[in-house]
Amino acid sequence: MGKASEVVKDDIPIEYRDDPKILAVLASHNPKDITKREESTKKSKQILYKKLTEGDIQSSVKVYEEYMKIFSPGDFFDKILDL
Repeated sequence: MGKASEVVKDDIPIEYRDDPKILAVLASHNPKDITKREESTKKSKQILYKKLTEGDIQSSVKVYEEYMKIFSPGDFFDKILDL
């Protein structure tokens, strides 16, 4: 397929184009998307901290669920919880 930064969705076989993991890998190699991912992670981290300190467990779980729609569990623990 070539360099990851040059791969576009149409380069991927049709049956894999909408796979969230494939899309996440593509996004992780696109400079524009790297900035968006970093901003999204920072925002999720701030919201989660606020909800946890307020004792709002339901909203905290929702932050986790929304984050997991785009990112991996490893990203959540490494980037959000800093473990």
